[in-house]
Amino acid sequence: MLTSPGSSRSRFFVICTLLITVALVFGSFLPIGAMVLRDASNAASGVGYRGWSFLYDVAKRITDRSQIRPDPSGVRPREVPSRAEREATVATIQTNPEDEITLQSRQPMWFSAIPLDSSGTTIQGLTAQWESNNKQVIFIKKNGEAMAGKPGTATVVARAGNKQRSVRVTVVQGTNHRFGGKKTTDSMRQRAAINGAGPSANSTLVARGINAKRKRAHATSARLSKVPSTPFFMRDPTDDPLPDNETSSLYQPANLIGTPPGKKKPGALTAGSAIGTSESGNKNFLFGLPVVGLNGRGIDVALALIYNSLVYNKSTNPSDQSTWLTYDVDSGYPAQGFRLGYGQIEDQGSAGFTLTEANGTRRALAYTTTNTYDTNDGSFIRFIGGSGWGTLYYSDGTQVSYGAAGTGGLRSYPTRITDRNGNYILISYRNSVGPRIDTVQDTMGRYVRFYYDSNNDLVTVTIPGLTGQSDIQVMRFYYENLSLTTSGLFSSSVNVDLPTSGNARVIRYIYLPASAEGSSSSDGDCGYRFVYSPYGMIYQVVKFRGMTASTTSTSSTGTVTEGTNTTAATTTYDYPTSASSLTDVPTFAHRTDDWAGRTTSSAPQYTFAVSEPTGETVSTVTAPDGT
Repeated sequence: MLTSPGSSRSRFFVICTLLITVALVFGSFLPIGAMVLRDASNAASGVGYRGWSFLYDVAKRITDRSQIRPDPSGVRPREVPSRAEREATVATIQTNPEDEITLQSRQPMWFSAIPLDSSGTTIQGLTAQWESNNKQVIFIKKNGEAMAGKPGTATVVARAGNKQRSVRVTVVQGTNHRFGGKKTTDSMRQRAAINGAGPSANSTLVARGINAKRKRAHATSARLSKVPSTPFFMRDPTDDPLPDNETSSLYQPANLIGTPPGKKKPGALTAGSAIGTSESGNKNFLFGLPVVGLNGRGIDVALALIYNSLVYNKSTNPSDQSTWLTYDVDSGYPAQGFRLGYGQIEDQGSAGFTLTEANGTRRALAYTTTNTYDTNDGSFIRFIGGSGWGTLYYSDGTQVSYGAAGTGGLRSYPTRITDRNGNYILISYRNSVGPRIDTVQDTMGRYVRFYYDSNNDLVTVTIPGLTGQSDIQVMRFYYENLSLTTSGLFSSSVNVDLPTSGNARVIRYIYLPASAEGSSSSDGDCGYRFVYSPYGMIYQVVKFRGMTASTTSTSSTGTVTEGTNTTAATTTYDYPTSASSLTDVPTFAHRTDDWAGRTTSSAPQYTFAVSEPTGETVSTVTAPDGT
């Protein structure tokens, strides 16, 4: 049947009129209505762009939320203030470092400054402007990126509105080595530990204090004397967890964590019920909890709390062929096994560097030419730098600047991430030394902030709230001490390198205060409890609904309450939960998932098995239904 163009056009306008009427009724569904209108436009024939554009604009104006009666239960954000209005509310500026810092000539540094209003609330979207009173001593860009020059003393000043804050900078003469130098002597084990018992007063596990044998940068902060420089549970920046002559063990299949390209063993097809776990063989499971997700201009701020359960690294001392199990070889933060940040690069002496990515994946950076190191796993990542600072280049054009290594530090951390179009985010660290992040500044001048207590435990992370409102706490952390010195954990045939204290500071609970469970604030929120084996590894994760916290303080953790009958789901791996005189790292054979409202007769269970026939490694995963 033939129809005239006029008939098609009339029919189209009738259809669009009906759609606009629907949009008036269901105004809150503007995206859906707009999509339908767009599809109708594409489907119709004989109607020009102007006719469709007019109707679409009308529908959009009519269904705009600003012309619909507001929902009394919602919160309408304020109009976005201008820069002048933001500047008028500045009461003080918080800088990092706060007072003074000492740098080496040619050392890069990022000075962060956060404008605060009279109530101490972060003024989001407003960036301070930096300047130096002596550019020959310290040159600084307006955004706080600085480069130390000739020896001397200068002052850098951050200004926002009519407020300002100054930091005193002392520059000392550096060495002739670029990028803060590099190890010139490999570390190695000097004396055997007591078998299976960890460190003792008479055992030096790894050659520490080797700064005199290598050229290093000098960067100190005066604030370090005001707070504990390093918590007892976190590695000191100069602590070398694994001897350089055992570095190759980090990349062996038995020790791999994260998602190494082409090497990850298969895991269960479905994630754990309590948390999204994934396995690699029967030694490691990994999970991640999203913390921050801010869309930016070209590059977003995305952070997740990642955990890898394989917290022991197995290696062989080439001097005497003894077997070693090293706990927390990757220097986890905010606790052993966890990672929260953008990764790190560690100096491994003649073995080059180790790049540890945000999810724990390790990549070897092998020497290519002077101050240049490349990956050998097909990722085409290049590092130009040294122990103190440098730049990592990715094949997609992304560049990551590293620094924040501290005085004589072995590990450097990302301070700036730049995409191929020049958009960047900036990361600063507490006392200018990683891994404890202080702030992340995105491309829109917004700040993600990290707060710590007097023991340097991470308390909470905040993100920008709605316009004119306070920052939002998105995750709170609760800790406990765990002894790792239980007798009989490992066989006398292996040596175990544990923290000097013999204790681990582990995360017991994660509380998500912005998860908004229930219809009122008293209903609580989501959260997780982590249960540890005596080996210092998480073996069970419990998810709760209806958790409550005793305080919202940013300087004190307080306590958290699980609630009554609030268990939502549980995921359990059958790692050894008692001393088992192991000769290798702990492994699991089953994962059991359970959840509230389960109707099956028993909790479903996955089975994991790894065998090595004729030199091959075969990993088998059996689902609950036997497949």
